[in-house]
Amino acid sequence: MNLALCTERRDDLRTNEQARAIGGEEGILAVLALATIKIESNSTVASAKTADIFKARCQEMSASEQTAMNPVSNLQQLLSKLSPTLVDGEFVFLTLEDAVYGDATRLEPIATFREQEGLTMIVPHTNAISAGQKFDSVFRMITLQVHSSLEAVGLTAAVARKLAEKGISANVVAAFHHDHIFVPTDRASDTMAALEELQRST
Repeated sequence: MNLALCTERRDDLRTNEQARAIGGEEGILAVLALATIKIESNSTVASAKTADIFKARCQEMSASEQTAMNPVSNLQQLLSKLSPTLVDGEFVFLTLEDAVYGDATRLEPIATFREQEGLTMIVPHTNAISAGQKFDSVFRMITLQVHSSLEAVGLTAAVARKLAEKGISANVVAAFHHDHIFVPTDRASDTMAALEELQRST
């Protein structure tokens, strides 16, 4: 949260009940934000101190979040921060001939890609079944939580090499923030173990 957002949160909140309802770190900041509202109406010493704490905490969060937002390109750092997470649900790959973006929205695709042969879609398994769509295999999705740079070199190769050692086929989709690996449903646990091993060995 940056100072601008902190100020916005301060202006939006008007009661302690609202602030506490948020909970967690945001709730703490929201309660502190209310002190800055008080300081605008009556400049007490207590409110001034609380407002200073609030502003300092916002600055700390801003610096922390800025670090988190910076994509990582160094391979060793990427592997050491891999943090694989198994996403709930199962997914299938479909292709729709002559389809355009926006078609078959009922399938709720999590990713689409235009190929010469048609529009490839990655959709929840249950949605494909409900729509009567044909598919070959069923996959689980594992997201690498490290914020990888799109210009990073070697991450996909390192992951593929590790999974190949275990005889696991993998389809990697690179999105803006993270890489997502689709593996056969019955190899999901093996994949998680292999990726965690890869992270530990770095």
